[in-house]
Amino acid sequence: MPEAATVAGLTRDEAKEARRRAGRDLGALEWAILAVQWSEHCAYKHSKELLRSLPKDGAHVMAGPGASAGVLDLGDGWACAAKIESHNHPSAVEPLQGAATGLGGIMRDVLAMGARPAAFLDALRFGPLDDPKSAFLARGVVAGVGHYGNCVGVPTVGGDVYYHPSYQRNPLVNAMCVGFLRHGEMRSAAAAGDGNAFLLLGAATGRDGIGGAAFASVELQADAAQDRPRVQVGDPFYGKLLIEATLEILRELPVVAIQDLGAGGLAGAAIEMCHQGGVGAEIELAAVPLRAQDLTPPEILLSESQERMLLCLSPQDIPAAQAVAKRYGVEAAQVGRITAKPTMRFLYESECLSELKTSIYAEAPLRSLPQGAAPKVAGAMSAASPVAREDLLRMLTLPDLCDRSPIYATYDQDVGLRTVVRPGLDAAVLRAAPGAPGVAVTTDQNPRLCAISARLGAEHAVAEAARNVIARGAVPIGLTNCLNLPSPEHPAGAAALRDVIEGIRQAALALSLPVTGGNVSLYNEAEAVAIVPTPVIGMIGLLPDPERAIGVAPSPPGAAVLLLGDPGTSLAGSVYAEMKGLGEAEPAAPDYGALRRMTALIGDGSAREEILLLHDLADGGLLVALAEVALHTGLGLDLRLESSEAAFLFGEPSAQFVALASRADAVAAAATRAGVSCRELGRTTADGNLRIAAPAGVMEFAQSELRKAWRREA
Repeated sequence: MPEAATVAGLTRDEAKEARRRAGRDLGALEWAILAVQWSEHCAYKHSKELLRSLPKDGAHVMAGPGASAGVLDLGDGWACAAKIESHNHPSAVEPLQGAATGLGGIMRDVLAMGARPAAFLDALRFGPLDDPKSAFLARGVVAGVGHYGNCVGVPTVGGDVYYHPSYQRNPLVNAMCVGFLRHGEMRSAAAAGDGNAFLLLGAATGRDGIGGAAFASVELQADAAQDRPRVQVGDPFYGKLLIEATLEILRELPVVAIQDLGAGGLAGAAIEMCHQGGVGAEIELAAVPLRAQDLTPPEILLSESQERMLLCLSPQDIPAAQAVAKRYGVEAAQVGRITAKPTMRFLYESECLSELKTSIYAEAPLRSLPQGAAPKVAGAMSAASPVAREDLLRMLTLPDLCDRSPIYATYDQDVGLRTVVRPGLDAAVLRAAPGAPGVAVTTDQNPRLCAISARLGAEHAVAEAARNVIARGAVPIGLTNCLNLPSPEHPAGAAALRDVIEGIRQAALALSLPVTGGNVSLYNEAEAVAIVPTPVIGMIGLLPDPERAIGVAPSPPGAAVLLLGDPGTSLAGSVYAEMKGLGEAEPAAPDYGALRRMTALIGDGSAREEILLLHDLADGGLLVALAEVALHTGLGLDLRLESSEAAFLFGEPSAQFVALASRADAVAAAATRAGVSCRELGRTTADGNLRIAAPAGVMEFAQSELRKAWRREA
């Protein structure tokens, strides 16, 4: 056995602590388990204490941090389970399977709460597309998302994508899953009951994915291709069978606990379930169904083969569960039993290979973060030159602003019949069932802002996600987050970790939003290049009647075009400033009061009935938002603006929206009551063209001209 400190993820101090807790030296199998269970990916050694500062309580919270997925009450007896996680390192070395198994893993987290998976969202980050490696990774990741989602029968309804040099060798693939369940159907991962059985449900175990958690807990190396065997291989068709078998067993039998097999495989799932329940277990590795017959006991235990769930239930119920599984063509093997003594015993053909307290595996020693501050990026900005007509067209061609349909058109958005509003503009909308409540869902984060300030970038990510669900007429009720960051062992990475969590904390408190869980992905560095801090936010907004979400019905010509909220007064942190080389200045913090007032406005029935479309001002500011409205609706806009200043036209304020309304007076009156500024800019037209009259002159754009730029057509 090599020195324990050389095992991936363990330091010499950690190895010493493990021996102290055990009261002896450890065997090879035990060191291998600890390398996974004490890895950053599983133990959150650098972030756990900081994450405890995030608000987790709220009126809608039914399950929060620590559960397989967060669960929010939607009313009417319905609930929504949601979580977001990363699959970054696997996607860097095997993009199709890395992305595919990222979806599969997060889907099973939602399934483990007793919810039927209803939708995926994908938040993707790549290097510049003129780099061949980045283009290859982007193609593979998008293909992997489509492959798994389309085949497993869960629609991919939203997400976002950005391109930045820091992601050139370390792409980010964050997958979010949303599922629905009835009250009373929510499940726990806490195993209990001396003598109860462990049932391994799902695919046979192979050699793929061994050491995947440890692989995700170190920086990517230049020769990362050698890590391909650590990448799991997904089978979405089998995943669909697993969904149906699992849900039927949960409906028909008194299952005590359930957990998916993800990081750490069978070891990780069993240890977590036992630790949550304060019990122990005996696991017989020889009982595990295998698809590679020469697997060793450590490989069986730590394999991260996909499409597997671990259930705890009474031994008397095992035959009935196996009968359900057989009808779906799914393997189901009893692999162990619960013991009252909180000790994990791993056996092979009845021979005990390891016996250690459950807590030794489950309670990794935490690490302190090095002190230091993030490097200062922001400085003074140069003065903007007069706005030219070509500025808007050029912005629409930028990779971060152009048409995303070539990506999402490859995804099935309608399978399952729960999609009310598809991707394309702001948030997607889902119904739990016909006549039931629904949700607006989105993912958001802006690398440009996070590169300037990790804390402010995190705040703005929460604010933009809230704006996107508000734009569908939904009330934000909770968020999940995926914190993608560089190495926490470097002062700059540690500072970024502190800053993004503090930014999310401030935003969540200001908007009274609970953080229901999420994922921390650290060590996102490759070849000495660290990614910019990337705290991706997944937001859930409540819609009591999803069929009446804003934007469901088409908008007609002749509708009023309104600007709700105060317009931009600064170019700090904007796309325009970056495009023009004006410098990187720190933007203002989000206007949380204005966002709360907008939430109140959409809750005003007299306004809500008159707003046909609502679209927030984000990347590119007012002019880009107006062009996007024209492009997505096919309508023309005939407008008169009060200013020709670049900050007014291209600034990116944090609580502003463009609205199309059937009656401007009703919306204006409601806006006054809510304390929201409301300006009428003009009317929609049938010709599809964008005409803007401003003090500096008139700019006109044919719909075909806008579309050509937006689609980046030569």
